Amino acid sequence: MRRLAGLLLTGVLLTAQAEDPPTVAPAAPAVTLAVVVAADDLRAQIDRSVLSLVYRRKRQFWPDGRRIHPINLPAAHPLRVQFSQQVLGANPAALVDYWNAEYFLGVLPPFVAASPEALATRVAQTPGAVGYVSACAVDARLRVLFYLPPNGAGETGAPDCPDRNL
Repeated sequence: MRRLAGLLLTGVLLTAQAEDPPTVAPAAPAVTLAVVVAADDLRAQIDRSVLSLVYRRKRQFWPDGRRIHPINLPAAHPLRVQFSQQVLGANPAALVDYWNAEYFLGVLPPFVAASPEALATRVAQTPGAVGYVSACAVDARLRVLFYLPPNGAGETGAPDCPDRNL
């Protein structure tokens, strides 16, 4: 009985911990995303197919043996929605069942940063971390692994960001 109560409590906690399905917000215009690591992480290399495995926690180590720490934005954030659709092929709300099943196998979802700035800070300060930001928000703390254009048609070079001071 105690074990059943524990499992039920765990399920309730997981449901509470799992992000609520995103509310329908006004669609933000898609932007070019930059997949980033810390500026001083010169060993990290990844492509889109491996990134999908990383964010589903199916690949947990860099080729050199370091643990990968994927960082996400909140489920309703427009950048997260765009990233999830382009890289994972699903809306964040559609992944809730996936993460509930993985949790019971002992696999935790990626850490969720509260904002793009918090994500950038976390990536810059966490060895082995990987994340994504608007390409025009990349600063000296981050190194771009590759770009994801808004139309999802392959990787591109750095976008023109007239408001960014480099």
